[in-house]
Amino acid sequence: MLVLRKGLANYRASDLGEWTWVLVRSENWKIILLARGLDPGVPALTALGLRTTFFEEALLAGPSGRVSELMDVWHVSRNSLLDLAIRHELGHALCNDANERSADRVAKLLEDKKKVSCQVTAVPKRNEHDKRATSNNWGSSLGERLQGRAFYRH
Repeated sequence: MLVLRKGLANYRASDLGEWTWVLVRSENWKIILLARGLDPGVPALTALGLRTTFFEEALLAGPSGRVSELMDVWHVSRNSLLDLAIRHELGHALCNDANERSADRVAKLLEDKKKVSCQVTAVPKRNEHDKRATSNNWGSSLGERLQGRAFYRH
């Protein structure tokens, strides 16, 4: 969790106020994602309504095989993958926005150390990934199923 805390400290995580960061065992991560129809290559998820972000353990430690899979999917090193996941999920959290493109835009602003602005635009039609990832019950259900987890509240 120390590595995650350091990564979060590089950006504006403290601006979120009370927020929960959960580290999920890799052995459970893919099963949970697949059960919800989500891409198993996703290394982190944010449940805005729960003010909680879930990170797969492989981002920080754990099985080298799984982190290699993620590195192949995202074409980055382990450290870069963690940094990307943190910035992207902060994009969702800081702007309270489930839109993936918006989170990517904020992640780039954070990477470039630019001021984050949460643009208010017409709400685009959400794709199936957005709908599944932000449904009201996935986060609480995920939270209920996690065992052997590490929590960090900020």
